[in-house]
Amino acid sequence: KYFPFRKTNDNPIYVNSKSNHPPSVLKQIPSMISTRLSKLSCDEEEFQKCKPFYQNILRRSGYNDNLEYKPETSRNKRKRHRNILWYNPPFSQSVKTNIGRRFLFLVKKHFSQHRYQKIFNLNTIKLSYSCMPNIRNIIQAHNKAIVQKNVEPEKKPHNCSCRNDCPLNGNCLTKAIVYEATVSTHVI
Repeated sequence: KYFPFRKTNDNPIYVNSKSNHPPSVLKQIPSMISTRLSKLSCDEEEFQKCKPFYQNILRRSGYNDNLEYKPETSRNKRKRHRNILWYNPPFSQSVKTNIGRRFLFLVKKHFSQHRYQKIFNLNTIKLSYSCMPNIRNIIQAHNKAIVQKNVEPEKKPHNCSCRNDCPLNGNCLTKAIVYEATVSTHVI
């Protein structure tokens, strides 16, 4: 028998249903959790044992869906390889314009009778919104970059394998060194 393993002190957190993510992503989260638990459970009995814990976490994240056992079905689907171009505009709930629809409309309008129509058409161009970092993460990354610019890393003066016989007296990592040598030849 096998079942979904979880450490005792582990508390999973799922994306909140009211977060700034594309609706298709938010809609799929309960279904993905059901599928994952079903695949990790050997039968419906094991699924039902672990279901209340994950159902409770989903409720706290704002989802009202019920987790259901999905037995694994084998499909032999033919996989055709297509050259697909992806357009990934950033998603934001504050933008009211349907950017994806506008983009696909422009592709259809301008490439329907064009010599590149075979490359740029609605069958070869797909749309997927990209999730952007929240403002807190953007500010933290900016502040970290500024702080790291001002702090110089600690420099090691020496990295020779034989520390006692260092030809530069322990200053091996000094930059812009000009070497001077005298070359002589002996004719035998």
